[in-house]
Amino acid sequence: MMYQEEISFVGAQNCCVCFVDIVDSTRITSSINNSEKVRKYYEIFLNTMAAIARNLGARIIKNVGDCLILCYPRTSDTSDKSAFNDVLECCITMIEARNTINQKLHEDGLPSLSYRISALLINLHLMMCLNAV
Repeated sequence: MMYQEEISFVGAQNCCVCFVDIVDSTRITSSINNSEKVRKYYEIFLNTMAAIARNLGARIIKNVGDCLILCYPRTSDTSDKSAFNDVLECCITMIEARNTINQKLHEDGLPSLSYRISALLINLHLMMCLNAV
């Protein structure tokens, strides 16, 4: 089989990246007997977090199960303090949304959740899938 390039790295930049994920979601969702309710459980959490993130300048890189991976493009300029303030404001707003999320879950007969938020400044390598479908 001939080697064919599928992925091409097109650049890199420093950027603040956040991970937001539900604590112990596998155990919690295994106790929910209805697949539609499991989808609703994740939907409420992920959509709430995504809306907060977008409103404060984040881009959603990826959703992996119960985790959102976000980047804040403005933080590529490490001297832009307001960009980092936006990251902090976003994380704080996400923390403050917990009661609202749990209220929505309870209204749908779903269990409460807790989540963790991690943030770090990394050198983010940008790639492009050449033969993406």
